[in-house]
Amino acid sequence: MLVGGEQYEPDRLADELWRQRPTHADLDELAALQGRVAGCERRYGLPSAQIHDAIAQGLLEETAEVCTWIIEYELLARTTAVPTR
Repeated sequence: MLVGGEQYEPDRLADELWRQRPTHADLDELAALQGRVAGCERRYGLPSAQIHDAIAQGLLEETAEVCTWIIEYELLARTTAVPTR
């Protein structure tokens, strides 16, 4: 709806939210990311939120796989708005 030649704010917000909705590909990638992070948690027997502490305490070595886990966990946390620490 136009009000004074401009789009009414709720309509503009609704249009913007519609444009930003996730696609099936986005949801598939999110599910894959969640699966990879969960796989690392199972493999190492450690919740992702404890990765940095485990490295600092010498309980977990900072290998390429662990670094990938950290990156993917932090990406997942930003994507789903879950704090990483």
